[in-house]
Amino acid sequence: WLSQLQGLDHLKTEFLQNSIDFALLSDTNVFTEEFCTTTLGISNKIQAKKLIMARNRLTKSQDEHPAGTVFDSSAERGKNFTFNLGKGAIKAIDLAVRSMRVGE
Repeated sequence: WLSQLQGLDHLKTEFLQNSIDFALLSDTNVFTEEFCTTTLGISNKIQAKKLIMARNRLTKSQDEHPAGTVFDSSAERGKNFTFNLGKGAIKAIDLAVRSMRVGE
């Protein structure tokens, strides 16, 4: 996530050292501009604001699309999704299906 934010990818080490996970990141009472400057050592206020704005977008996205949300279902349309494994239809599906066991 940080590597996608222009100019903030250098914070990866600070995130790891301070055990910043999604719960901490999304806590607006803890993850504040002050936290960014004091704990993460961001001296540039614009970068601190940028990180807070990015956090807000991330948490909004998580609220709108919680884990387990079905974004498309061929079953609901009465059609099975078929593809040729290993042909690259959707790379993530190829990788996931290869590791699946019967019943998953």
